[in-house]
Amino acid sequence: MSTLAEIVSKRLAELKRGPAQAESIGKLSKNYVSDIVRGKKGDVRSKNIAPLAKALDWTTAELLLTMKNAGLQFGEVAVLDSDERPISELQSIPSTSMYYGDDVPVYGIAAASAINSFKIDEQVDAVKRPPGMMKAKNVYALYVHGDSMSPRYRSGDLIFVSPDRPPRPGDDVIVQTKTHSGAPIESWLKELDHTNSEAVVVRQLNPEGRIEFKRSTIVAVHRVLTLRELFGV
Repeated sequence: MSTLAEIVSKRLAELKRGPAQAESIGKLSKNYVSDIVRGKKGDVRSKNIAPLAKALDWTTAELLLTMKNAGLQFGEVAVLDSDERPISELQSIPSTSMYYGDDVPVYGIAAASAINSFKIDEQVDAVKRPPGMMKAKNVYALYVHGDSMSPRYRSGDLIFVSPDRPPRPGDDVIVQTKTHSGAPIESWLKELDHTNSEAVVVRQLNPEGRIEFKRSTIVAVHRVLTLRELFGV
């Protein structure tokens, strides 16, 4: 497993960039990157994920995927700030300016894969609200990881999700699951096939197949918004 210090040091060497220059580009505090490189800072608060990615000439998705590929789970390198809420609480979040204003919160990664799902508890970025969503409440965004929904979605794509719009068969959805008490909530990007009293059945494209989630493990099923909905046409 690589450490955060090793990931950042290697990237700086590739860019031929010093820590101070990286701090300036990412608008990070003095010695922020230096402390990471020297091993004095072993985690990254969620509000600093996007600035650190910019300092390293990566997108937020690229930084998160690099950490995952190095064996770092997001929860090990990001600390949930006290004023942020887990995505599992989105159904009951009041419509404050954070979720109703000009920016949409990005909550990490959803796995478009049959294995290795990714926890999405922490806000890692914020993006501009699409024109069709100006008055929509509780909309959030995710980065896609994996290619099981390719060519419809590819790894690194940004998707917008609504917990308030009921999904129908044929809709793309984010399925949140929890296998047992104390387990992390895992999230999956799939196409809804059908539901019954026992399970939620979804479809993936690559390789083509169906996956069944027992209802006892389901936390929520949220609909992925279409381009038509996002742009209000």
